Amino acid sequence: MPLWSSHYFVVPDCPISAGAQRVHGLTLEDLERKRGSELVYSVEAGLTQAIKILRDFHSRGAYVVGSNVGRFDLEMLRRSSVSYSGRPWTMSIRRFNAANYRRVEHDLAIEPSRGDRPRRGLEYLCHHYGVTPGGHDALEDARAAVEVFMEQ
Repeated sequence: MPLWSSHYFVVPDCPISAGAQRVHGLTLEDLERKRGSELVYSVEAGLTQAIKILRDFHSRGAYVVGSNVGRFDLEMLRRSSVSYSGRPWTMSIRRFNAANYRRVEHDLAIEPSRGDRPRRGLEYLCHHYGVTPGGHDALEDARAAVEVFMEQ
């Protein structure tokens, strides 16, 4: 189990697509209603906080664990930084990718047979390893990915 976690919301500076609303169950109005009872940041403050946390833990040798860290999470952070500030964040994403846990690749190393394990999505691996899935909630998906890693 993780020893520390942080969970906050960022109000985007653009509309939330219908697809993202279906997956995460949040609208702009929902995010605005969370102010006062939850941590809710602007895009700039949310990016600053995420980068600060990643730099701090990476400098201490921590691994980034998640469901799709390299291909989605860090890339989304990079693109958001470029979109917001006109420049990517300064820490190399490649350095993070070299040290992050890749759930699917790790599972393929454990069991390379696609016949025995044809699917490798987080929900499937949660079921396979006896872990409660996260249900498309960012913090819960991260927790599930860590627990799958520990079971592996």
